[in-house]
This record gives sequence, C-alpha cells and structure tokens, in this order.
Amino acid sequence: MSRLSKFLAIPKELEIQGEKFKIYPVKGKDLAMLQGDPEKLSKEEQFKMTVKIIKKSLRDDEDITEEEIENLDSDILIALSDAVLEASGLTDKNGALARIKQIKEQNLSR
Repeated sequence: MSRLSKFLAIPKELEIQGEKFKIYPVKGKDLAMLQGDPEKLSKEEQFKMTVKIIKKSLRDDEDITEEEIENLDSDILIALSDAVLEASGLTDKNGALARIKQIKEQNLSR
C-alpha cells in the first residue's frame, strides 16, 4: 500500500433519529457527477444525481436502494446530502464552489 492509502475511505458518522450511518467522501472518480453546470440539468436530473451520490456515500449499507433514498422525507434527504458534502470537504465553509470550479478547470486543462 502506498502512503496515499491512509487517506482512502475515511467516513464521517451521521446519526439520524437514533440510526447511525457511515458517510464516505465522494471518490475522485465520482466527482464527474458534480461537474457541469447544474443549471443545464432539469430538477429531476439534479435530484437523481443527488440520490446516486448519497447511495455511493453509504457504501457500507449495500441494502439501501436508490428508490428508498428517493422516497425519504425531505429533512432526512437534506441531512444525508449535507453529510456527504461535509465528508467530501465540499461545504460552503470550505469553499465548495471554488473547489468544484478548480477541479473543473484542472480537467479542462488536461
């Protein structure tokens, strides 16, 4: 294992109504889902993307389905979405928009 392996898959714990979940950061290979102009996506496409990202971040809970995530109450869905952003270091307090823009620019310059 390389020195980078210690940075892989470090989850954050989220408790919702007594249930604990391990929320893993978005992997580099999944950042493509966050790229692009969200304004060009329909609200349904944006929602589906959010659901897929949440599902990927709940990787210890393989029994959770995208359909279940889609049918969650909005407060639970928002809590999960916020936890994924936080676990991935993409919260507003960390300059999420600037980081996403930086990643996009790096990919364009390749």
